[in-house]
Amino acid sequence: ENSTKTDADIENYTRHRKFIDDSRLLQKKDKAKAQVDPSFEALVCDMEAVRPCPKSPVSAFFYVTKISCYNYTVYSLGSHNVTCYTWNSGGRGKQRGADEISSALYHYILGLSVVPSLKEVVVWSDTCSGQNRNQYLCSLLIRLLREAKYLKKITLKYFTPGHNQSECDNVHSVLERKIKSVEVYHPNDMKVLMRSAKYNVESLGENHCPIYDVKQSSKDIIVNRNKYKLSDHGKVQTVSWMKNKINILEKTTMRMSETYDESDCVTVNVDAAPTATAAMATRQSGKTQLPKLKIKPPRGENPKTISKLVQLCHKGQIPNEYVL
Repeated sequence: ENSTKTDADIENYTRHRKFIDDSRLLQKKDKAKAQVDPSFEALVCDMEAVRPCPKSPVSAFFYVTKISCYNYTVYSLGSHNVTCYTWNSGGRGKQRGADEISSALYHYILGLSVVPSLKEVVVWSDTCSGQNRNQYLCSLLIRLLREAKYLKKITLKYFTPGHNQSECDNVHSVLERKIKSVEVYHPNDMKVLMRSAKYNVESLGENHCPIYDVKQSSKDIIVNRNKYKLSDHGKVQTVSWMKNKINILEKTTMRMSETYDESDCVTVNVDAAPTATAAMATRQSGKTQLPKLKIKPPRGENPKTISKLVQLCHKGQIPNEYVL
C-alpha cells in the first residue's frame, strides 16, 4: 500500500536528519577539544541494561526472582578512562531514576572540579527525561558549580532520540562478553568482572559515594524552572524541557536551546521567576548558604526475593561461600 507523504512529514524528517548530523559533528568537536585543551573535559554517559543476579545455567534460577544490578557508565572522551557506577535493588538505590543518575554524575564531576586548570565540562547523554533531561540533575550540578572553586560551566548535551550510539556501547559490549560465559552469584562478582576489564568501579550508595534525595534538594536551588523574558520589558515565555538539545549551566542561570546551536539559547534565571517579588528574587542566590544535601536511606530487597534466594542456598545451588 502506497502512502502519501505530506509537506509536514518531509519537513519533520529533514529536521530530524539535520539534528542527527549536527549532534554527531558537535560531539566530534568536543572530543577533539577535550584531547588537547586542559581547561575542557567531555564525557559520555549511559545506563547499561539491567543484569539479574544470581546468574547460572541451572534451571532452578530461571524461576526465581533475582536481584537487579545496575551500571551507569561514564566515559571520558579526553582521557578514554571509564568509570562504572554500580548499585543494586537491595541497597539504597532501588531504581534507575533521577536520584541515582544525578548522584553518580555529581560524584564524578566533583572529583574533576578540584583540578585548577579545568573550567568547563560537557556531558553527552540520551534524552531519557527520568534520568538525564530533567530539572533535578540540573539543580544538583548548579549546586556543584556554586561550591566549586575552579569549575565555571557545565553543559548538558543530548543525542537525537534513536541515534544515541556512543563509546559507552563499546564498554557495555566488553562487559557483556565477560559476563556471558561465567556464573554470577553475588553483585560483587559483577564488580570483579568490571575491574578485570580495566574499568574504574564505584559503589553508588556507599559512604564515599552516597545517593542524594535530589528531588527534595532541587527546591533549594532552582526557583524558576522554565520561564524567561525576550527582553527587559518583553512578554514572559516558557521553554520546554522535553525539547531541549543543550542545557548550559552556570551558578545562577541556565541557557537552554532546542537546537544544537548555542546561539539559539535562551537564558533562564534560576533564582527567581521574572514576576517574582524582591524577596523571592534573592532566595538562594549564589552567595547564600545552601542547605545540606539529604542522603536517601537504605530500602532493602524485597523479602520474597531474599526468601527464594535463601532456598537456593539451602539446596546447595548457590556455593557455600556466598551464604552468610
